[in-house]
Amino acid sequence: MNISRLIPILIGLLLSQFSFSQDAAKVKALNNYVQFTNESIHGMLIIHRMLENFNQEVNKYVDLQSNQLNFYGNKDLPKHIFVDPEHWFYELPPYDWYTTCKAESAYLNKADAEDLNASLEAIKTIIDRVNKMRFTIDDFITANDLSQEIHQIQIYSYLENCVTLYDYFYQEKEELARKLARIHSSTVQIEASKFNATIDSFKSTHTTLKELLEALHFGFNGDVPDLMTQLKVQLDQLKQVPVNNREYNIIVEAVEEALDYGNNYINKGEFEDKYRLYGKNYYYHNIQVAAAFNRYGSGMVKAMNRFMELANPTQLFLLEEPHYYKVIYPKKDIEVPNQETVIETLPTNLKEREVVVRQQEIQVDEKKLLLEIFDHRKEDGDIISLNFNGHWIMEQKKLEKRPFKILVELNEEGENYILLHAENLGDIPPNTIAIRYVYDGVRKLVVLNSDLNESEMIRINYKK
Repeated sequence: MNISRLIPILIGLLLSQFSFSQDAAKVKALNNYVQFTNESIHGMLIIHRMLENFNQEVNKYVDLQSNQLNFYGNKDLPKHIFVDPEHWFYELPPYDWYTTCKAESAYLNKADAEDLNASLEAIKTIIDRVNKMRFTIDDFITANDLSQEIHQIQIYSYLENCVTLYDYFYQEKEELARKLARIHSSTVQIEASKFNATIDSFKSTHTTLKELLEALHFGFNGDVPDLMTQLKVQLDQLKQVPVNNREYNIIVEAVEEALDYGNNYINKGEFEDKYRLYGKNYYYHNIQVAAAFNRYGSGMVKAMNRFMELANPTQLFLLEEPHYYKVIYPKKDIEVPNQETVIETLPTNLKEREVVVRQQEIQVDEKKLLLEIFDHRKEDGDIISLNFNGHWIMEQKKLEKRPFKILVELNEEGENYILLHAENLGDIPPNTIAIRYVYDGVRKLVVLNSDLNESEMIRINYKK
């Protein structure tokens, strides 16, 4: 045997193995951020249930019957839900994953690590604030007479702050998901595996159910029938895969449950009376479909991630979806102080550029509006900043075909607007963005154009 001929082959095998080891370390580092976020979602759910009970508690002092939705309080739980040193709720608590994320981000390049750690810190700040609010509200209820309207108003204000925190969490989770997908696709080569086709089926099913949860959350009710048709096809495909293990069975059963929930939403729309004030979408999102999707329930996503971990360690894990929170008010008018900045007049200039209005206004019927921002027609390197009601909600962002999702809250009084500020002209001037939103349960689209001399603005008309 000619040893000299074997040397290049051996070197190639060693380099291949080294490359795989590097990729596996990178993917593990990326998946730490998914684990941290998913466990944070679990902790947010625990506090979510407490916030519902606080809401019920104050309502009964006004004019609504109290329906206790859960039967635990702060005294029954750890001081910090997301630390949990006794491991009541997690195999590894979010704070432990936080530490692991920071340590193992060393396997990533510096810029990617800094980008992900910025999201990590933002999410940690939110969960800390949410954990603190559970005590702030509980202590206030204990120390004050809730039959007095001034104290009722304070509780509702605290609860509305929590609504905002849950909204922020959703947005930061979306931003983290985008960063992880970009870094994974640009730095990791997915290894060949006989299970990759199965994993692709998982991912498409995950996407459909994520879109269903978003439809329920943001009122895209017109999307639900098509999503159910799509999910039925995906379920049939999953059932045909010749795999039979614990994780796979959990996944199939969870998808079956979600399909039943979605069909019930369309055909019957029945739900428990104690959630009547919260509404149909809130119930089907938080109590049913999210329970099939997330770990605290049937655990579809956790089972998918476990399957991928065993079948191909170069795959990026999937994220769970957080519950959303809303405050239920009594029938009697309670004047909670308005914290909005009312805008009386629309701007005519911004950053030394003329502001122009070229088209009719956007009509919406929900105070909270999910904006999907993406490059119109062709991805050509457009970099933009986006101003909503005087606040820069996107800055120096390179547009992609995959939408950026931003949740905004409209002013009930005065003006609401979106303004596109071009940071460059891309390869094909002018700088153009598409904005997708929902009105009357149907998705709508508007396109804005700006250049380096003027910025296009469109007014938002909120019809209550």
